[in-house]
Amino acid sequence: MDITQYLEIFIEESKEHLQGLNTSLLELEKGSLNKDVINEVFRAAHTLKGMAATMGFKGMNVLTHDMENILSEIRNDNMKVDANLLDVLFQCLDALEQFVESIIETGSEGPDNNEALIGRLNAILKGQAPNNATSGASPVVKSSGSTNEKADKGAHIHKYASIVFSDFERNALIRARKENYNCFGVTLYISSSCVLKSARAFIIFRTLENLGQIIKAVPIVQDIEDEKFDNDFSVFIVT
Repeated sequence: MDITQYLEIFIEESKEHLQGLNTSLLELEKGSLNKDVINEVFRAAHTLKGMAATMGFKGMNVLTHDMENILSEIRNDNMKVDANLLDVLFQCLDALEQFVESIIETGSEGPDNNEALIGRLNAILKGQAPNNATSGASPVVKSSGSTNEKADKGAHIHKYASIVFSDFERNALIRARKENYNCFGVTLYISSSCVLKSARAFIIFRTLENLGQIIKAVPIVQDIEDEKFDNDFSVFIVT
C-alpha cells in the first residue's frame, strides 16, 4: 500500500481546515472570546497535526503540535488571547499554507522548518504558563484515554474471537504455537472523527508487520486499504 495515494485527500482536507482556521482567527481578532471559536481553532490545529503525522510531514506536525499546546492553555483559561499571540497564530497559519503549497508543487514541505516561529510559540508558552508547558496537550491525552476506557471489552473480545479461519490459516497458527511462537488476536479501533482512516490503518499494519507475521485480517487487507470498513478491524499476528 502506497501512502502517497492519500496525498490528494490530504491536500483537500488541509485546505479546508486552513480556511476554517483563518475564519476562526479573524473572529478572535475582532475580539470574540466565544469558547466555540477557540475550540474550532484548537480542533483545526489538532486535526492538521494528526494528518501531517500520518503523511510523514514532520515540519507541519511539529508546528501544529506547538500551536496545540498554546491553544490548550487558552481553552483551559490559563492564557489570554492578546495582539501578540494573535500575530503569532496568523504567522503559523501563513507557515501552514506555505507547507501545503510546497507539498502541492513538489510533494514535500520544503526547507523552511519555521524554527524562529516555533521559538516564539514556546517563548509565549513558557512566559505566560511556565508551570503548564507540558500540560497543554493533556486534554487530548485524557480524551483519548477516556475513549479507550469506554470501549466495550466484551465486544472487543468478540470481534477477533468470532473470526473464521481457512484450513491454511488455522494450520499456520497451530504450527506457530507448536514452535513456541506467540499468537495474538487484536481488534483495533479508529476514532469515528479520524481523517484519512485508511492511512492510519496502513501505519498500524506497517507497525505490526515489523513485529511479526499477520496471518489473518478482517476485513481483508484490500478492503481496509480501500476504506471499506467501519471504525475497527481485527488481525491475528504471529511473533
